[in-house]
Amino acid sequence: MKNYKHIAVIIFAFIFVFACEKDDNPDFPLLQEATWVSSIRPTEFIDPFPLNEGEAISFVDLSQGALSHEFIIEEGNFFLDKSYKNSDSLPLFILPDAGTTTASKDAHVLFMKPGLNKIRLRNTYRDSVTYLAKEPIGAVFQDGVWVIENEWNIDVYGVLKPAFQVLDKDGNEILNITGDIETSIDDIETWPVVDVESGDALTFVDLTTEDRPTGRQWNFEGKPKNSPDEIVTVTFFKLGEFKAGVLRSIRADGLPENRVDKQIPILVNVIPSTKPYVFNGELKESRNEAISFATTGEVKEFSGQEASFTVNVKNDATGFDKNVTVSSAFVNPNDATEIRLVLSEPIYNTDVVTISYSGTGIESVDNRVLGSFGPEIVEMDPGENLLPNYFAGFESAHPNWKAAFSTGYWVGNNNGSLGQEFYKRTTQQIASGTAAMLYLAPEGVKAVNLQGLDFNKFNIPAGNYKLSITVFLAEGNTMSQLGTLVTKPWTVINWDLSTLERGVWHTLTQTVNFNEPPKEKYNIRVIPGDNPNALTGEQKFYLDDLSFTGFEPRP
Repeated sequence: MKNYKHIAVIIFAFIFVFACEKDDNPDFPLLQEATWVSSIRPTEFIDPFPLNEGEAISFVDLSQGALSHEFIIEEGNFFLDKSYKNSDSLPLFILPDAGTTTASKDAHVLFMKPGLNKIRLRNTYRDSVTYLAKEPIGAVFQDGVWVIENEWNIDVYGVLKPAFQVLDKDGNEILNITGDIETSIDDIETWPVVDVESGDALTFVDLTTEDRPTGRQWNFEGKPKNSPDEIVTVTFFKLGEFKAGVLRSIRADGLPENRVDKQIPILVNVIPSTKPYVFNGELKESRNEAISFATTGEVKEFSGQEASFTVNVKNDATGFDKNVTVSSAFVNPNDATEIRLVLSEPIYNTDVVTISYSGTGIESVDNRVLGSFGPEIVEMDPGENLLPNYFAGFESAHPNWKAAFSTGYWVGNNNGSLGQEFYKRTTQQIASGTAAMLYLAPEGVKAVNLQGLDFNKFNIPAGNYKLSITVFLAEGNTMSQLGTLVTKPWTVINWDLSTLERGVWHTLTQTVNFNEPPKEKYNIRVIPGDNPNALTGEQKFYLDDLSFTGFEPRP
């Protein structure tokens, strides 16, 4: 925060205020004025100013003719020697015995007390003076002198303190770690051991509140491997004893950044299951046309089971209807709970594909035989998203609030103000990746567009496309419609929100035909007239994973 170049620039912008009255008494100076600066850029200052615990700000009193002068800080914060650099360990520069006041004309303050802090400058004069600013500050006559005071409000964000609980499959609490409890891998020998049958789960709940986290990242030894969600159910399949994982608490989204990791101090002992071994969903086509599905345990290596699968492929547009041979079946090398199938013929995302299994030759590592299933419908790969990841998922941060802090987008002056933006890139609530877009209108929806300027760079040809968005409507959101807009050719796509459950992510999809290449801008639109029930009250939603994918016609 210490930057004298900024201070020098600010000095020349000030208008000095002079006392108009002459006096022959040499004990009183003829020139009086009230002027002060800080190392916070004026364009960046908001009240209160956010700052991380352990950071410093410099304040300088440039006033002339004051009878007395003092800077006053609160207990828990400290004055620093001016010789420090930002790269130094600041506590080494604390002025011993300085207390909470100084008569020095410059004050370098180390903030160590989380919460709202005040820095007060108090000067006294013989005559009345006024500090000229957007909101002028006038002197007040007290005890025979004129007193002028200024306060800076600094909101100090403390170090995050991750807190969490762990529940067993029946919802019983087996661990509760508060923010003040430190955990360490060095203590692993003392960690409790929790027995979990293969295919069973534990639930992890983020309880962190100190100091104002905006998100989190869990990392586990089970499935899923990681998650940004507040509550995560993790299934364990691999037999053996494992560390449960780590919770990383995150503060970002324009606030003073902080990330703190905490070990989850339990060992998970995965034992053989007593339940049947069955198909567990997640039946999907990959980009290379292989098909995979999940089971309720790790799969023992097998061979020669291709004939146990029946794969039917239909395409209504061409009349194609055929059972396609499986040329290879094997355990997914990247996830031992999954089986992968390679077909002898190509398939297309306009096909409807179903799979059935009937056999006895596939077993779990704990010797359970996979049960028959099907026919089950395969989720087809939609194809390549023609919107790059930074644009589709708001993954690239931008420093400008008028750009909603997201590369490739622009709102401009209509985006509220710094710290009170309508649109804002966030890492707090995401569907995938590391970021999403937040829309927040505190007092009813406002007609503000998020313009996708970079859409013009993507060179999308004319054709028929599947468009999708993923949206999270916060509890209390009463919106009924969200719009997207391709500006050339002018194409409005409206998304019905009226029946969507609040508090969960939804992926919405539409088919749109473009007779000419779509280009210029791809905008997000909130229109009050489309949302008559959302004209009052807080309206909040998150947007992620915009998608523009083509169709593969079967030849």
